[in-house]
Amino acid sequence: MARGRSTDHAGSRNKGRSRSQSKTRKLKCYHCHKEGHYRKDCPERKGKKKDNSKTADTGVVEDSSDGADVLSVTISSSDGWWILDTGCSYHMCLNRDWFATYRSFYGGKVLMGNNVACKVVGICSIQIRMHDGIVRTLTDVRHIPELRKMLISLGTLDSNGCSYWAICGVMRIMKGALVVIKGLKQNSLYWLHGSTVTGAAAAAAASSSDIDSDTTKLWALAYASWAYE
Repeated sequence: MARGRSTDHAGSRNKGRSRSQSKTRKLKCYHCHKEGHYRKDCPERKGKKKDNSKTADTGVVEDSSDGADVLSVTISSSDGWWILDTGCSYHMCLNRDWFATYRSFYGGKVLMGNNVACKVVGICSIQIRMHDGIVRTLTDVRHIPELRKMLISLGTLDSNGCSYWAICGVMRIMKGALVVIKGLKQNSLYWLHGSTVTGAAAAAAASSSDIDSDTTKLWALAYASWAYE
């Protein structure tokens, strides 16, 4: 009787091992569809995450004074869009062809995430067609050729009498009761709802600004207020 029970126990242990081994063999990853590991442990998935982490760039801006770091922003991969940023001290653009007016100007450096210093080489004004179809002029924009994204400084707009608030993925920048700029949230950043006016269209908008009641100017930094024409 004892021997019989011992044999039964041994059989049970063997069956348990068989089931355990069978479960191990049947492990399958839902990412790469290979057996032997779960999705959370998939080497291919971890490799993609590592690569994606290298695509983002961070930048810190300093002016011509010593140690004045004024901006930290994560840059995304979208081209030609303006980011509404709370950290930068002034508006910044990389495209020389976008400028309606331009003046050479040395205004310090931008320190990128890889510690490369990018110079501010000019100051300009840029025409932007806003969400409501009105063309407005963004002034005192810094030209930084090596910058990867265009930045609109919310701090500058706030200093010049504007207010802003965001809810449900929409940011509104207001001058009094008028919404002058609108931004839409994507990937934790607010992007300008509008488009840059370039070339002949920019020149026409600039030349008609004194007679077109729909053209306004967003004065920044050196100007004390906004002017609506």
